[in-house]
Amino acid sequence: MTSITCPSSRWWSQIGAEGGLTLLDQHVGPEADWQRAVQTGAADWQRAQRLTGIPTSGHLSLLEIGCGAGRMTGVLAAQYGAVVALDVSESYLRCARRHCPAGHVMFRAIEGDDLRAAADRQYDVAFSYEVFHYLAPRLLGRYFDEVHRLLRPGGQFVFELNTEPLRWTTRCSLWVRRVLHACGKRSWRGWPTSPHFIRKVHAAETVAARLESAGFAVLRIISPGCRETWFVATKPQEKD
Repeated sequence: MTSITCPSSRWWSQIGAEGGLTLLDQHVGPEADWQRAVQTGAADWQRAQRLTGIPTSGHLSLLEIGCGAGRMTGVLAAQYGAVVALDVSESYLRCARRHCPAGHVMFRAIEGDDLRAAADRQYDVAFSYEVFHYLAPRLLGRYFDEVHRLLRPGGQFVFELNTEPLRWTTRCSLWVRRVLHACGKRSWRGWPTSPHFIRKVHAAETVAARLESAGFAVLRIISPGCRETWFVATKPQEKD
């Protein structure tokens, strides 16, 4: 499989060192220290468990896509027997390794949609939070194909994606950010103006259709059309 060239991945890789915890997601405030980041990660994971029923066990292996600085990885490490956490940013991964040194957790760098760094095993669960809405539809579909390949038959793919339609105020803000970026201003209101930091618009029904075309069976879509939509899909068991 040929990897898609991904400018967004390159941007995130470059910005990681200077972006710090601020860019991880909306639940981490601009003044957050690591302790606060971990607290928000634990709270987000508990909510994910409650809403999705994601399976957990010390006998299961988990693939975390877009681990960032490892804000949630330590919590995942307590729930699974093996965790492989992926990210495009080497600087974030260095931070994650420092804060989560558990022997059954491995951090690996990826580029674009290429998940071969995780291909030394198959996984029982794949999980992602606050990542996929930065990906263009074509690239998101390729991620789905890759995750399907890496999951065991019967494995679950659980992820969060912002499917809220863009409001007119948001559209106006995007135009302002594009103009500022073109003029050389790299931040506005505390956030990057880069187009690679701007979320892409994904409708829940379109995401579900792409999951199905990748071979998944969609089990649940929780809160479609909202800022935090959860998808629960499974790779069907192989037929005899």
